[in-house]
Amino acid sequence: MGISKITNDEIFNFVSKKGCFCSCKKGQIINMDTEKQSYIYAVIDGFMFVKQSALNGKELIIKIIKPGNFFLLDISDYEYINYQYYALAKTDCQLVKLRESVFTNALDKNTNLKANWLTYVYNQVNKKNLIIRDLLYSEKKEHYIQH
Repeated sequence: MGISKITNDEIFNFVSKKGCFCSCKKGQIINMDTEKQSYIYAVIDGFMFVKQSALNGKELIIKIIKPGNFFLLDISDYEYINYQYYALAKTDCQLVKLRESVFTNALDKNTNLKANWLTYVYNQVNKKNLIIRDLLYSEKKEHYIQH
């Protein structure tokens, strides 16, 4: 288990203890068709891409997940959106998955875990905002807009 950097020790430990281990082979996809409920995943080993696929066929890598990181595949609003999120294993991966309902119930009961989760989500939103800012204010924006 070669974890380079754990995003948040408390969250990682919680998901690891309460979740169940699973593995994905290189090229395997985790999406709404393979999962019938929402899960939070913690990556123990390997690399995953979280991708967004639009109806027009374009795909965008939303996040690169490495050991010690998390991702959430939420299927609750799947029928109402015009794109699909899925995770693609770029290497053979070892994961821990925990039902989102179990995780959110724990957040309601554990204020420290909830504070850590909110900080994690806040940091992820800030990273996305920085990417958007960079795209809007760099000379590369024409490339992204035209294609």
